[in-house]
Amino acid sequence: RRFAVSFELKGSQPNRSYTVGAHFFEPKGRTVQPVSRFAGWKVGDARSELSREGVAATCVGGWDFARLDTDQRGDGTADFEALIPPGEYFIQFTVRAGRCRPSQGVTEGCAAVYRTGGKLGKSFEVVSADGGSAVERHETALTPGWDVFDAPLRQGRVRWTLGEAGQGRKRFTAAFELKGAQPRHSYTVGAHFFEPKGTTVKPVTSFGGWKVGDDKGELTRDGITAMLAGGWDFGTLTTDEKGDGAFEFDSLIPAEDFYLQYTIRTGRCRPSEGVTDGCAAVYRSGGKLGAKLEKLSGRSPAAD
Repeated sequence: RRFAVSFELKGSQPNRSYTVGAHFFEPKGRTVQPVSRFAGWKVGDARSELSREGVAATCVGGWDFARLDTDQRGDGTADFEALIPPGEYFIQFTVRAGRCRPSQGVTEGCAAVYRTGGKLGKSFEVVSADGGSAVERHETALTPGWDVFDAPLRQGRVRWTLGEAGQGRKRFTAAFELKGAQPRHSYTVGAHFFEPKGTTVKPVTSFGGWKVGDDKGELTRDGITAMLAGGWDFGTLTTDEKGDGAFEFDSLIPAEDFYLQYTIRTGRCRPSEGVTDGCAAVYRSGGKLGAKLEKLSGRSPAAD
């Protein structure tokens, strides 16, 4: 399968060279083989225990992809594209200081200064490559905020997949999960769509579920203003006496690029039907408004 990744830094160390790549992990409760073949240059392919930030995780390999050079403002980008072996990979992307080539004996500058997934092994990007149509698998955390900032939540997350469906459509599935939220409560789950800075997108007039809004306009939360491109709700998540609950959504969506933050709102919210009671967002992905957008890509992956 063809694998493409773009790294972007803004406001990092000026006039500096970094090494960009990925570390591969074994999720808890799973057994995976060391990643001895991938792309780029190999950092390591043996199974080992890594400890960082008081957390231990099983690393099954590391591969570096390219060099990223920053300008005088600390801005820089790096693109990498290659064919990778079939398999399922659990990844945290890393940006390391300097030129790092452990296989060549160059270990200076191998310290990871930026990474995805929060703490070590906390959240993985899942890359699935097989001999047929590729299915993207992703996961992101939910945190309190937007309208209600003090709602209880022990853990929240969304897992979603995106695959080919043909005829200009993609199959999109999303699984929402709450633990330790408000007991015996019904929430409305969905997504708000945004226009990333520096780009122009159309209002999201077709997706799946029921429409919250499809007009473009500015939205202000957390002291931040972002350009909203629409909103769609997917269904109702009901919690038990412990505040735990789950909801799954499956739909065919247009094969377009979407930039979104997942939202969970209190009560039954149907703005298009005039029901606005319970529309306050209590949980959301991406941190602050527009801080981190999940991208659903409508581009068809190239086959190996």
